[in-house]
Amino acid sequence: MLKKRTFKNVIRELVSDYASQKFSVWGKNLEFLEEDRFKRAVETIRSAYRKEYPDDNVYDRRWTLHILFWAAQNGLAIEGDFVECGVDKGESSLAICDYLGFERINKKFYLCDTFSGMPTDRLEGKELNYALKSNKDSYKDTYSSVKNMFSKYDNVEVVQGIVPDSLHDLDIEKVSYLSIDMNNAIAESTAIRHFWPKLSPAAIIVLDDYGWKAFGLQKKAVDSLAAEFGVPVVTLPTGQGLIVKPS
Repeated sequence: MLKKRTFKNVIRELVSDYASQKFSVWGKNLEFLEEDRFKRAVETIRSAYRKEYPDDNVYDRRWTLHILFWAAQNGLAIEGDFVECGVDKGESSLAICDYLGFERINKKFYLCDTFSGMPTDRLEGKELNYALKSNKDSYKDTYSSVKNMFSKYDNVEVVQGIVPDSLHDLDIEKVSYLSIDMNNAIAESTAIRHFWPKLSPAAIIVLDDYGWKAFGLQKKAVDSLAAEFGVPVVTLPTGQGLIVKPS
């Protein structure tokens, strides 16, 4: 039985139209919020997770999704496949597939994750503590559920394994969209380094945690790579970061 929406959740949804993800949008043009395929994609992931995560308010992540849709749409126009490193329950990639109608697109989408939490053997300090707590409180085995959710997409490949080790067996020549969300500096920086030569010109890397103070080690690692590659990183109010592969 589905849990009824509470008055509190309804108010949160209304407020998030104007102050979503901790930044105000008073007086801004919000046409994308009313776009039919945007609303459909948001409802798709709400429906997919409502039974298992009844209190999960995806409305609070609409701005994050807006950036993901924009970056993924950019990837349609250039050579290469899509890659997401750090998938968890698969909500972001599911929304992208719905928004783009990915089943009709002549590209592959590789979803790379352990699907069972964060490996801890290479971590230390704050990142180790974060991983141990997250593995205990938040993460569980999601491989089967993610495989099931993407069963209608013949061009989506769910890749289980530890990043970056699992990437070396993938037959990917070009990448036109790359999403990074693995909550630790080693995995993220090595994944970016792995895919950098494969990124097509104008391809976008979306960094989920880049702007959050709690993930400063990740930011430091990405900044070091960006300086090495000679590219800037932009920080967004959503907490995301963006890198565009130069032409």
